Amino acid sequence: MKKNQNVVSATRINQILDERGWSQSELARRIGVSPQSVQFWVSGKTAPRGANLSALSSVTGYPEHWFLMDSVSAESVDKPTLISRREDSYFVELLDIEASAGPGIITKGEFTETIRSIEYTSDEALRLFGNRPSSNIKMITVTGDSMNDTICPGDQIFIDIHINHFDGDGIYVFVFGQTLHIKRLQMIKNQLVVISDNVKYRDWEITKEDEEQFFISGKVLLSQSRTYKRYA
Repeated sequence: MKKNQNVVSATRINQILDERGWSQSELARRIGVSPQSVQFWVSGKTAPRGANLSALSSVTGYPEHWFLMDSVSAESVDKPTLISRREDSYFVELLDIEASAGPGIITKGEFTETIRSIEYTSDEALRLFGNRPSSNIKMITVTGDSMNDTICPGDQIFIDIHINHFDGDGIYVFVFGQTLHIKRLQMIKNQLVVISDNVKYRDWEITKEDEEQFFISGKVLLSQSRTYKRYA
């Protein structure tokens, strides 16, 4: 009897978690979805599809169809080989925002995919990111203008995805409802205020009633401008 596709997918994802020693939260951070989404996947309530399935394939190295194969068929798929990298190199990988654009996760956002990774020497990485491991640092490109003058459209930002909670005033990437944001978060008295540096946008607040639909994806460490000059 053919298994339910959600159950098959849940088996595959649980296998990944066991192989890599990842928690559900770690997998969620790596593919840019909420922990609740991964919880639904591993329990068989739902299954990743579309861009989320593509992100799972990219992060784990297994082909997309492997997540939909029964146990017998899946045995014919070789385990992905992890590519070793030079010890003196530090790679910052692209955070695949489009992986979170599936139904019920993120339907709108301020980011688009640009490049897959950037390589730094150990000295450069230490200067830019301190002693943070490369697995904590991801890069995305901003397309919205709500943080104009601080972070402009086209700028690339580097975020620490290990910081998935409010860690003092600063600029964060977070999900609210079904929308991805990059905003300044500031605690004023006992209220968390969402601030856009572009004065055309109004400030708003995260209330206790909002906490279930509010997820911090990372804290912005630095940005780099991508301005172009035309000569011909």
